[in-house]
Amino acid sequence: MNTKWKIFAVCMATLVLSGCGAPQDMTRENFYSVQLQTPKSQLEKKYGKPLYKYHDEQGYEVYEYVERVYVGNAVIEQNYYYFFIKDGVVKKKGQKVQNPPPWSEPYNADPILDF
Repeated sequence: MNTKWKIFAVCMATLVLSGCGAPQDMTRENFYSVQLQTPKSQLEKKYGKPLYKYHDEQGYEVYEYVERVYVGNAVIEQNYYYFFIKDGVVKKKGQKVQNPPPWSEPYNADPILDF
């Protein structure tokens, strides 16, 4: 019995430690927890690579993360998180919330399809 508990404990420890290295998803709470002057390497290590990375007209390197909120299979909200990086650190940040249209016509408006 004692050996079974040791094997169980080792398996549980392995499971817990294997999950520690994975990056977290960018969420509203995580966005607010990122402080200005955070190095971009730390941002990528904690939250993974951004969905988009580009430069804006003011010379900032922009990291864009997207959070999709689902109900079932439907996306009900998309949150865009922007980190503006200069000299290797976060200088400013911003967010945008976008809701998809509540309904779109699933069928062709013309009942006679032209093949």
